[in-house]
Amino acid sequence: MRAYDAAIAAAKTGLVVAPGNDDLLSCLSTAKTGLAAKKATIECNRERLECWNRVMFKDAVRVVDPEGSGDFLSLADAISQSQGPPLGNAVGWTLILRPATYEISAVLCGDAPLQLLGELVAVFPEKNSERREPAAKLRCGPSTMSQGDFPPDCVLFSAKGYGSPLFLEDLSLTLAKDSSATANCLQSTEGASVTTTGCIFYSHNSPAVSVQQSMSQCTLRNCTFKRQTSAAVLLGGDTTNLVMEKCTVTECIKAAVEVMGQDSTAQLTDCSFTRCQRQAVVGYNAANRLEMVRCEVTSSGKLGMYSCLLLSNRATMLRNCKFDRDHSEAIVMQGSDESDHLPFLSMDGCALTKNSGSGVIFGVSPCYGILSRNAISDSAASGITLLAVAVGKKVILRDNRIERNGLGRGSDVVAVKGLEGRIVITGTNNVPEKQRFLN
Repeated sequence: MRAYDAAIAAAKTGLVVAPGNDDLLSCLSTAKTGLAAKKATIECNRERLECWNRVMFKDAVRVVDPEGSGDFLSLADAISQSQGPPLGNAVGWTLILRPATYEISAVLCGDAPLQLLGELVAVFPEKNSERREPAAKLRCGPSTMSQGDFPPDCVLFSAKGYGSPLFLEDLSLTLAKDSSATANCLQSTEGASVTTTGCIFYSHNSPAVSVQQSMSQCTLRNCTFKRQTSAAVLLGGDTTNLVMEKCTVTECIKAAVEVMGQDSTAQLTDCSFTRCQRQAVVGYNAANRLEMVRCEVTSSGKLGMYSCLLLSNRATMLRNCKFDRDHSEAIVMQGSDESDHLPFLSMDGCALTKNSGSGVIFGVSPCYGILSRNAISDSAASGITLLAVAVGKKVILRDNRIERNGLGRGSDVVAVKGLEGRIVITGTNNVPEKQRFLN
């Protein structure tokens, strides 16, 4: 009976029995048959699940439940059997994950769209306050696996190739603390397309989300990134694309979002970054376009070392963003002598207030930009510092409110001598009389 009980436990968790254990292997089939019979009597009514209205492919739904009330006990088995196109008129597969903890590391490159959908559970962090969090918790790492040997660089989900898209919704994804710097909760690579909605990411020594190799895409909506030793999102592949909407990043030790790949692009809308000890966003020299709309960066950066935004990419567009009480410069434009382009900044309708460094720095290597309708005030250093403006280009300041910057409140616009002809102040700026030139 001991072997039979062990086989039952193995079947419930979807674990593969180790080769050579003849007693368990002989009992495994019987155990699965018994569980299947039990499941037939307690199978859940999927259409009554709270997540049913979020199911994308209602003609091809499979339920995963380690307790036996679904179609699969094992998430790995459900994924492997949902890589091909479904029968009939169904466009793709939806796998509903019942509340449980799933240990998984899977490569997804199927011929049909696949949605992994979790259920939500109500939690009460404070009196009379309720929020809903994912009840399906996925984890992967050397110290979290109850059986099997997952390497330190394992990935929960790796979407590969130009196949059908992957959709993750309402899941909690966690890497073990002893995972390596190359592990990820989620990878989009080799041209894959991934859309993630309502997920919570916990990573430690590596980016939670990594977008790699040519033409890969990743869209993150309403996602939360908890405290991370590394970055939250790394956009590393050439011509890759990242979209983030209504995401929250809290307490990153490194930059929260790194836009690194050659000609890569990123669009961030309604995102918030809080207590990021280095930058909130970095646009590297090889990257193409970064756009941020209605984003907030607070209590981030490190004075004298890390600005909130560090921008060397080709073009950056900031619209109605807020930088408040950060511990460093809010925005640093930093061109590169090795670059084939001059970094450009367009900033409109943004508020930069009470930051420990300067508001905006056009620094070290040549760059240029247009700043209009912004409010830059109460910076500990200058409002705008211009150290290097590209020959033949200009920094245009139009209709801004730039006031009360610098310890002596006289450093609203500070520029290196010789740049007078490359700075244009127009409209109703209140700064011409406070413009100061350094030797």
